Amino acid sequence: MQNNDPAAGALTRVLRKAHPLGVKKMKKIIDNKRWGGWIFRYKVREREYSNISFLELVIQYASFNDCKFEQCEFKNCKFGFNVKYKNCVWINCKFHGRYMSFADDSIFEDCQFINTTIQSASTDGMVLRNCSFTGNLNNMIWRGETFKGSPKMIIDNCDFSGSTFSNISIYAGINFDNSILPASGIRVFENPGGSFSKALREDSEDLVGDDGLTLQALGNVDCFSNQDPVIFDQPLLNNMLKSEASRFAFDTIAGEFEIT
Repeated sequence: MQNNDPAAGALTRVLRKAHPLGVKKMKKIIDNKRWGGWIFRYKVREREYSNISFLELVIQYASFNDCKFEQCEFKNCKFGFNVKYKNCVWINCKFHGRYMSFADDSIFEDCQFINTTIQSASTDGMVLRNCSFTGNLNNMIWRGETFKGSPKMIIDNCDFSGSTFSNISIYAGINFDNSILPASGIRVFENPGGSFSKALREDSEDLVGDDGLTLQALGNVDCFSNQDPVIFDQPLLNNMLKSEASRFAFDTIAGEFEIT
């Protein structure tokens, strides 16, 4: 039946004017679901997911091969209790939420994250092999082989050159030897035997109050003694080095160790 309501027609014209290709399609919502197996592994192959908001999705005992996620949101999802992703791609997606986690046993192999945001996610136990990233990586802690008390994150032959880091804390033996770091927005320091972090701690003794505490934190022995190189992104340093004295002290030491 034809709709002759002038008001409805006017609203449609306004929406089409705002969105020249038509009214913007609302995301489908998938809330509080579990994808996984126990006796038999949950297997997904060559599936495409588009324009979906996944809320509190839990994935466990599963494998995903040749899958594509586009324009999807993942909020407070758990991506990896014994899960392997092979040759999968995420395009224009967002991972976020206070409880967003790649959990303690996930492997991503030959995967691509294209123009994707990952924010405030736990990466303990996440293994990345032959993966590439473009987009924004924000507010995370990446803990490597020498960290005590939780699963380790492993990065192997990955390309971050098209991504931006913002407040990413990288320590305890994350290995970037065969990976490519972001092209800009970071500062990289050689730290053989923990010498750079030791110099920061020693210099902190000449500063008072918060300035000294800041240099101690940036040279923390448990975090950085086994991290070489040390990588600080500019937003993290801006948040930490708030005074002229702390910036001067840091840059004086950094000049001896900075690679880029």
